[in-house]
Amino acid sequence: MDNVKSEEIYKTVLNACKDLTNSSLAALWLKDENDNFNLVEIINDFQNEEEKSRIKNLLIENPEFASHLQKHKPVIKNDTNNFSNTSSYFKRYIFVPVIWEDGNELVIAVFDKFFQYDNIDIVSIQLLIENSWDVKKRKDAESELQKRAEKFREFTETLPLGVFEVDKIGKFTFLNKFGLERIGYNKEDIENGLSSLSLFAAEDKERIKENFTRTLKGEFLEPSEYTFLKKSRGTFPGFLHSNPIWENGKVIGIRGIVVDITQRKKSEEEIRKLSRSVEQSPVSIIITNLNGEIIYVNQQFCKVTGYSKEEVLGQNPRILKSGETSIDDYSKLWKAISSGLDWRGEFHNKRKNGELFWEMAHISPIKDENGKITHYLAIKEDITEQKRITKELVEAKEKAESADRLKSEFLAQMSHEIRTPINAIVSFSSLLQNELEDKVDEDLNISFSMIEKASKRIIRTIDLLLNLSEIQVGSLEAIIKEHDLAKDVINEIFFEFKQLAEEKNIELNLAVETQDTKSHFDLYTVTQVFSNLIDNGIKYTDQGRVDVVLSRNESGNLIASVVDTGIGISEEYLPELFTPFSQEERGYTRRFDGNGIGLALVREYCKINDIELSVKSKKGEGTRFDLVFTG
Repeated sequence: MDNVKSEEIYKTVLNACKDLTNSSLAALWLKDENDNFNLVEIINDFQNEEEKSRIKNLLIENPEFASHLQKHKPVIKNDTNNFSNTSSYFKRYIFVPVIWEDGNELVIAVFDKFFQYDNIDIVSIQLLIENSWDVKKRKDAESELQKRAEKFREFTETLPLGVFEVDKIGKFTFLNKFGLERIGYNKEDIENGLSSLSLFAAEDKERIKENFTRTLKGEFLEPSEYTFLKKSRGTFPGFLHSNPIWENGKVIGIRGIVVDITQRKKSEEEIRKLSRSVEQSPVSIIITNLNGEIIYVNQQFCKVTGYSKEEVLGQNPRILKSGETSIDDYSKLWKAISSGLDWRGEFHNKRKNGELFWEMAHISPIKDENGKITHYLAIKEDITEQKRITKELVEAKEKAESADRLKSEFLAQMSHEIRTPINAIVSFSSLLQNELEDKVDEDLNISFSMIEKASKRIIRTIDLLLNLSEIQVGSLEAIIKEHDLAKDVINEIFFEFKQLAEEKNIELNLAVETQDTKSHFDLYTVTQVFSNLIDNGIKYTDQGRVDVVLSRNESGNLIASVVDTGIGISEEYLPELFTPFSQEERGYTRRFDGNGIGLALVREYCKINDIELSVKSKKGEGTRFDLVFTG
């Protein structure tokens, strides 16, 4: 084809490529017979001839462009800040090699689209060239370009951001679906002349007017954040990217995009909250890289250790080592966290001033979305004071236990010392009573009986003290084996208590409701349990009865119940019932003898024999003790 026709076709093609990709500049290089690419055409409507000539020289002289021409494949550049001498003209560009109908190789480049180029632009140019080989097909090509422009417009309707065009007074000439939905307006509002300047919050009015004026003068401004108004008077934050629209060398409006950053703002606020929480946390927080080098510490760490952030960043946490943690412990720690596991433990570390302190540490690996460990997080609490208090409590506990053992041993020794002369008194008193029974008057015989009764009371108290001391010092040896509760325990003590009940004119009854009354227990301690419970039942019952009932529950466990119709126990006192030396009636005015040891021993003996003990009582109506043999 002749040169005139070629120039016309090249111009038509470049115009189409520029419009199709929404670019500001288009250029075409043609490969000659020496395999060199020559710049043959530039389309740049908004520049004067002098500027057009300057841009042509820049395109020819730029070594980066020369390298793109020899690559024989498309090139996309969306950040050209490295071009110090051309940055005011070329923000982004694409180079697309194509083969013309006559076999010649061309390279078409377009520049300064108002948002980033992508593969759709490359494909669009390639398809355009394929449909522009013949001048006769120019109208078809233009029709195809129109369709693609419509498709491009349709494409903007699917974008999750606002795409707009406004005229020179700020009225919308186009706003895509997302933009309309975001501000709450509709197409009728656009057709009725909705002004874009009315959509900015009051605090942004002056700034947007100034930037609007500068853009209409042909300036390309950096994206800015604004607060946008909705039709409903709600607001949302957004980034505005805008560029002038050129036609025949003049700015006829502004086009751009609005990115809703509401979610990003929320995320940033969450990050700020998290950051403040970490920074103000009452525990020390440390983050290290995979080499164990500290990249972050919070204020509490500085407060506890005495180091400043500047002193520890880049350091290893071993700067806190006191030498009291073994190498083996550190090895186990690193083995755990490098395997993706958490580690918990204590450190006896050293502050900057040399003072030792205790820390409870929880160290965890931080993983990325693929599960790869990227950092390590340590949360550490200063437990020095807790350690001190715990040590004091242990020492106090040991002293208390030592004093308790000393008391028990004292009681045991004193009980033995008291029992010997008391036994002598009882024996000689009984001997004197037998010898003098027919020789003295009735009052003296009564005195002998009182001596015997008082002596037995002392001996019983001493026995209880001895039993309690045996439990407290751990010298009681229980022999657990199978016994018959009815035959070996109840029947053995029943006659003695039967006489005691008759003296008070109350009934003492035994009801055996099961044929099998055998279970495993220690004979002595279980005998003591029932002796105490039956004795108490008789003691605290003035009229009525005391019943001992043997049965089995649904699980087959042997159950023994001691039920009386006595004075009962108040609800307030029940929690203290088994406390040693505790009695519901206290002081010299109490009506009943006792030392408060019996029921305390009952509970301890039940524990020894795996017997579940429970009590029910109501003041004035009586008491029921239930014992379930689970052994």
